[in-house]
Amino acid sequence: MVRVKSSAVEREGAALGVLVTLESPTEPMRREALAAGFYEPSRFPGRRYPRLQLLTIAELLAGTRVQYPQLAPVATFKRAERQTIRRVRQERLEV
Repeated sequence: MVRVKSSAVEREGAALGVLVTLESPTEPMRREALAAGFYEPSRFPGRRYPRLQLLTIAELLAGTRVQYPQLAPVATFKRAERQTIRRVRQERLEV
């Protein structure tokens, strides 16, 4: 699985890839992930991120995060305008 993910990262030209598993990765899996190397973004000289990261569901639920350069704030979507129930009902009547 790790080898397939690694080749997919290469094929797609992705900077990083993440494999999420239910069980802890085996030692051969960890070696294969390390063999994928590191991503070093030009905007952040000296910073390195594993190109292929192995995370378990338990780690994610415990708060472990994927390592990647955070170029933008977490909230990247525009917030919808807040509406009241009265306003929604009124708009429905106008249609």
